Amino acid sequence: VALLGSNGAGKTTLLRAVSNLLPAERGAVTAGRITFDGGDVSRVSPSHLVRSGLVQVLEGRHCFRSLTVEENLF
Repeated sequence: VALLGSNGAGKTTLLRAVSNLLPAERGAVTAGRITFDGGDVSRVSPSHLVRSGLVQVLEGRHCFRSLTVEENLF
């Protein structure tokens, strides 16, 4: 999945919401629900979400510099 948008479009806020990191920023999901693997992310710790496979790789960090583009996608 790729998330694209202009500055101020809400990309970072969306990623924080999906990762259950909004409470750390004094934010909250005020409507609807975000689910991952059948569960509500607001009821799960961010560390558990990572262990479950919900991981963000932000651009420009060169985390997997030695991998090809194809390897990075898998």
